Amino acid sequence: MSETLSIQQKAQLIDKYRQQISSIKEYDLEARYKIGNIFNDIKDRKLYLGYGEHIRSFNDLLEEPEFSIDGKKGRRSTVYNMMGIAKKLELDELKRIGSYERSVRLLPYLKENKEKIVEEVEGLPREAFEDYLRKLKNLTPTDECSHTNQDEYKVIKCRDCGKILEMKKVS
Repeated sequence: MSETLSIQQKAQLIDKYRQQISSIKEYDLEARYKIGNIFNDIKDRKLYLGYGEHIRSFNDLLEEPEFSIDGKKGRRSTVYNMMGIAKKLELDELKRIGSYERSVRLLPYLKENKEKIVEEVEGLPREAFEDYLRKLKNLTPTDECSHTNQDEYKVIKCRDCGKILEMKKVS
């Protein structure tokens, strides 16, 4: 069942959303998720048409200073990324991925196997995450090699910092 709102109702609702967005002071994962959901609702229900006669599209609304993100006007890509994350992920999945930036980089791949991807990237260190992305892009990860000519090495590594202290070729 679709809901039909008058221009006045749209104006009231979009003003409520504007106030919610402007009240956000820290852009953590939950705040970005909330903003994404707000903008999804504004766009899906065409609430922007109730904001003013000069607003004819969703992108026009994003240019309005009152809808700026982090005090910066016209951050369309940021808003669209927040919207994509809110549409494709649940909040708990976003938290499991661990960062907004990682979630944005995973957006193109979340259409299929979302649960598997979230599970596999949870807790990955930066280098491992970068390699995981390379695999998703069908590129060779930096920790893999397709060559058959290989040498074996004995590696002595610090358990605290991970620094390689010594590396000797095994004969």
